[in-house]
Amino acid sequence: MDALPSELVTAISLFLSHHDLKAFRLCCKAYAALAESALFDNFEFRLWPRRERFAELEALTNAPTIASKLKVLSFESGVPLEYADYRYWQAQVYKALSSNWAQSHSGHAPPEGEYRKFHAALQSRFTENVRWDYALYRQYLDVESDRVANSLDAMLARSLSLLSQYCSNIQFKLLMREPQISLEEVEHFVPECDIYQCPETQDPRQQVLDRRRNTLAHFLKFLSATQQSPFDLANLTMSSIPFQLIDQPDALVTLKDAFSSLTSLSLDLSALPHSDWLSRAGLTEPYSRGRSTSARQLRQLLDQPQNLQCLRLELPRGKEAEFSFELFDRTNLDRFPRHFLSNLTHLSLSRFRCSWPDMQLFLQEATNLQTVVLVDGRLETASLIDLLWFMPTLKLGRVSLGGKWYVDEDEGQWHANSKDDFTDCIAATVYEGPYVQRGMKHRIEEFLVNGGNDCPLPRWTPQGREEELWELYGDTSWHYLPAMGE
Repeated sequence: MDALPSELVTAISLFLSHHDLKAFRLCCKAYAALAESALFDNFEFRLWPRRERFAELEALTNAPTIASKLKVLSFESGVPLEYADYRYWQAQVYKALSSNWAQSHSGHAPPEGEYRKFHAALQSRFTENVRWDYALYRQYLDVESDRVANSLDAMLARSLSLLSQYCSNIQFKLLMREPQISLEEVEHFVPECDIYQCPETQDPRQQVLDRRRNTLAHFLKFLSATQQSPFDLANLTMSSIPFQLIDQPDALVTLKDAFSSLTSLSLDLSALPHSDWLSRAGLTEPYSRGRSTSARQLRQLLDQPQNLQCLRLELPRGKEAEFSFELFDRTNLDRFPRHFLSNLTHLSLSRFRCSWPDMQLFLQEATNLQTVVLVDGRLETASLIDLLWFMPTLKLGRVSLGGKWYVDEDEGQWHANSKDDFTDCIAATVYEGPYVQRGMKHRIEEFLVNGGNDCPLPRWTPQGREEELWELYGDTSWHYLPAMGE
């Protein structure tokens, strides 16, 4: 088998799942190289706050043929739920395993005895020892998170130095995600001796603060290590990153250094989970002279790159007004110009609100734009039809409007749905039939690029009844709903 032609192995690999390919390669050492290209072509290696996971990254450098195919290096960290006690976790695990079992038998009804046998076996796994092991495992995750926070930059710097011998370029990704605990992890967990010697924090407020600070420290040290590595930090994705990261006193220097060399940035801002143990102020003072500290510092960070060409920005929910003010406000443009707009060729902006003059000037400053994607916007002045007539004057290659748009002057909201999300729309059942591929949204986006004298929707006038026409022209891809606020 190990002497098979590589072409034949490649052809066979196309018909096997990744799970089967992994089992095939593990069955014999001689087969380890078979289907390697199918499994590891431009693959992503995910890190999380466990020392053994960093050891696996370092072990990857011992396999040069695999390491050379690494495309993305991502790091996931997050804050565990405070209320995820044993009963909550047991219910979540039971629901997930039961759902997976039901889906595996969706093609045929399982025998009654098999159904009872599955649930009896699953219930028998939740013993009293599991309750105790789950509590220990949560404490173990806190200990590991603290250890990684203190040594992440050193561990990652060593691995990146070794990887640079085989990879010329790597994309880096950061993601905040709640740590998930599986039943198998708890069952196979063997507590270390030193975990009992670690003093357990009695003050729940201090425990919550430590978890949050460790999560933020993980992200900062990851960025610091990548910025100091032999790789060029040109492409960075930050998904669901808490805006509190920008508030940290020691974070701004690290973030400025990391952002300075970027040509592509995808930044999705969120917030740390709510805590009943902490005050609303959080870790730092959120406002300075009446303005959001994190929003003002985000504006400074966006101006750090000298050649930022692609920007995808999602503002945090509930903070749209504060962050949008720093992005769109024209009051201090002479003193604080938006340098990042001049080099942008691709712009995607989500969850924002502004007035129409601010939006118009913002887009006009980006003189090199080729594509624009605007999602979930709020126009405080003018009509959305004004935006439709304005976009063709920019002469862009692609324009897309998506999500929900709240427009005060239109006295309602607009829904621009895609094929993937139109069934989630509250008005999806009003329009008959499936998603309209070449419906109103398609016509509008063609008009946004090509322009012309005939906009698919009539202009708003104080005396007219355009709202009735807007409703009449709607379909599953694009429609107007009157008198609906946020």
